[in-house]
Amino acid sequence: MPRSLPRLSSLPRPRLLLPPLLALAAASCESGGSEDPGPAPPEPPAAFSAETTDLTPGAVWPLNRAVRLRFSAPVDFASLTGFQVRLEDLTVGGFVDAALRPGLDPATGADLIDVAVLQPACPMPLGTVPGLVPGREYRLSVLGADTTPSPILSAAGEALAETIEIEFRTPDSSDPAVLFHDPVPGPPALVVRGAYGVAADEPESLRVEVGFSEVRPFELLSAPDGSLEADPRSAEEFPDGLPLNHWIERRHRVAVHFAFDQPIDPGRTNLDRAGLEFFDGTEWRALPGRPELLSICGRRGTTLRFFPEGTLPPGHALRLVLREGFRDLVGEALVAPAAFELPVRPTEAQKPEGARVDALFENFSGAPAMEDTTSDLGAPRAVWGPNVLTGLLEGDGVSRARSRWYAVGRAGLELGAPEEPPAFLFYGTGAEGRVRASGGAVLLEAPAIGPAPPLAVDARNVALDLLDLERPSGFYTELPSMLTRERLRIGPAVAPYPDVDTTIFVVDQPGVEGVIRTALGSGCYFPASFGVDCEPWDLEERFPDPGAARFEVVPQSFEIYQRAARDVIGTDARVTVLFDATIEGPDGRPDPGSAFSTFLGWTPDPSAFSGGPWDFVRFEVLFELDVSGDGFAVSDQAVSLDFVKIPVDFRR
Repeated sequence: MPRSLPRLSSLPRPRLLLPPLLALAAASCESGGSEDPGPAPPEPPAAFSAETTDLTPGAVWPLNRAVRLRFSAPVDFASLTGFQVRLEDLTVGGFVDAALRPGLDPATGADLIDVAVLQPACPMPLGTVPGLVPGREYRLSVLGADTTPSPILSAAGEALAETIEIEFRTPDSSDPAVLFHDPVPGPPALVVRGAYGVAADEPESLRVEVGFSEVRPFELLSAPDGSLEADPRSAEEFPDGLPLNHWIERRHRVAVHFAFDQPIDPGRTNLDRAGLEFFDGTEWRALPGRPELLSICGRRGTTLRFFPEGTLPPGHALRLVLREGFRDLVGEALVAPAAFELPVRPTEAQKPEGARVDALFENFSGAPAMEDTTSDLGAPRAVWGPNVLTGLLEGDGVSRARSRWYAVGRAGLELGAPEEPPAFLFYGTGAEGRVRASGGAVLLEAPAIGPAPPLAVDARNVALDLLDLERPSGFYTELPSMLTRERLRIGPAVAPYPDVDTTIFVVDQPGVEGVIRTALGSGCYFPASFGVDCEPWDLEERFPDPGAARFEVVPQSFEIYQRAARDVIGTDARVTVLFDATIEGPDGRPDPGSAFSTFLGWTPDPSAFSGGPWDFVRFEVLFELDVSGDGFAVSDQAVSLDFVKIPVDFRR
């Protein structure tokens, strides 16, 4: 049977009622006659206790509803753990995944010091550790000193006196309106700092995020008229505006962190109703992107991150939009779109953050997963990832892989000027799209830059002068990260070391005008995890006098490996790379019916798209590992691509 253990502080205190004369006599006896008895002794302090404000024994509890615990004094939240406060599944056994956090003041949004919230995990579309499940029995336990030596403590250090145990059940239904709790009437609304009930430092609020591994927030505030204002500190940190969201430079990536006041429907169709638009001078148009659900039942409601794909239009207004039909977890939806213009625009500055060049870059890491897994390729699918694309060494040796559409971007759209169509480049393949090779060796391009002296060398890095990188295209000076995965050759090395021929992995501008710093492969880099044993090089040992060395930059759009051997492709193997392009539809997404391949087929040369109105590009790789048809030998090894890189130029 469900039970709720009583709190000591709630037990009634017995009172002894006496007739007036007897009471007077008793008082006289106790006081020794006529002496004043003095003040009564103080009441003992009430024991530290807790109560549930909504959950009662036998209740039918929605799957997403949080349990609120109110304490009789400020609580030490460090003492609240999944051991002291827990949900147990009585139907199948085990404990429920749930999060503990302070309650929120509904007026200010500040944390409450005497209220804790236990939030069961909400179901995610792709499946996570489940929270509550329909049609089951559960028990809430809040452990006090009577059942554990490690009870919940008050902020003053007093132990919770008595344990609470409440048994309840979940709805046995498939109707969202029955299964889920709707904490806020009406459709979802954005949580913005400065709005009523939202604290000035609320972490789950609307903002723009810049960067990838090290994210810098551009905080947004609610204006009195309901529009969005820039936090003054964020405006100071981004005086030129937002970076243009280059594919090739993660530090320039831009995302919108949406926060909603209640749980929303986590289905992809619903998430796609939240997005970003730009004003082209005549109308608002959707920017392609992808939503990433962060949580359904967070501190306030749902949080998701929207990643625009492709470069942003320099200087153009951006706005957030929640389209008609955007709905909460129980189905309450917007009957009309809601839009909010951002108080910050993509930069027009002639700096790397605003460079009108980019490179569509894929390293097969799966973040995000850009493999097209739905199209019929007419052959077994090659292995996409981790970190390489590998052909199948089985059957007839033929396998294929195809990417999804990469948004090219809008860096060619400048204020007051017609949009400049981009030009596309690709290196290393021949007229039919086949990787160029001779005698089993991959043929690289001629050096694009050099020879030139490096400015400095340390164990793994080389500092280069931007002036030496201006020719032939100016790509590298406008956006130094365009050097990423280009080949860097340095020589002559001192004896007995050979010259260095390596790949550039990271490009950084260390704050010194006109200087870039390139982090190179260590001499032990191999794609995936081939487990090759080698000793990393030390460039300072090879080039003790950097002034005597010379470097060259060799453009490359891919690297081929045959197991751990770079730039090797067996004489019985062939790799072909082809390309396709299309325009956007009315919703800003790729229009398959307008694809280049629909009319002219896939092309081996993406420069065929240059000057056209193409908004999206994709590629396909064909592996043929038994060209002669004589079968596979024991010594045959699969062929892998380490990355694919397609430079794009929007400059006029």
